Amino acid sequence: MERLDSDIEITQKQIDEALCPPADFGYSGDNPDMFDTWSAGPCIRTRDSGLLAKSNADSLIAHLESDPSLSDDWELVTFNHWACGWTDQVSFRTVDGHGKASRIFRVLMAWQAALDDYPVADEADWSRREHEGQVEYIRDNTPDVDIDKAPDNWPEMVFSYLWDANHYFQDTDDGGWIEDERLLEAIRALGWSEPVEI
Repeated sequence: MERLDSDIEITQKQIDEALCPPADFGYSGDNPDMFDTWSAGPCIRTRDSGLLAKSNADSLIAHLESDPSLSDDWELVTFNHWACGWTDQVSFRTVDGHGKASRIFRVLMAWQAALDDYPVADEADWSRREHEGQVEYIRDNTPDVDIDKAPDNWPEMVFSYLWDANHYFQDTDDGGWIEDERLLEAIRALGWSEPVEI
């Protein structure tokens, strides 16, 4: 297994900032070292996060979990917040026993630097989430589907029809949307529309 580390340089100012509690922040957790040698850490997702933030958050957690030697130096913590409901943050040991920036701090800074260069941690995961969100949109928003005619996987088949017909989703944080007319076109072409009553 790979031992995670980075040669990224962390200044004393960055250490001090990481150890400074946010304004109007009340910590009631059980880590006695919080804001002494531990940071509340970066917010990686909130109640209102879109698919990209969720994908990046899960990718970061998997990245950190890939190195068990770091397991005592970070934890995922959830904080309640009046504006965004809750936040998930990666709390981490900021300094080592010598008062220097810890290895986990360097790993997290390198991760953030990579996202600053390109904001997607895992293209395949994000793409899968987008696809699942679009299929869910089709399932929830397609009007006039005759479920007695349509197979169980009809939303996937509607997606394939739309893709083949070059009808693409408009991107949104939860996957995307597409005009009702396109959905109706698809189910009519596939023979799954409810009969029209005259």
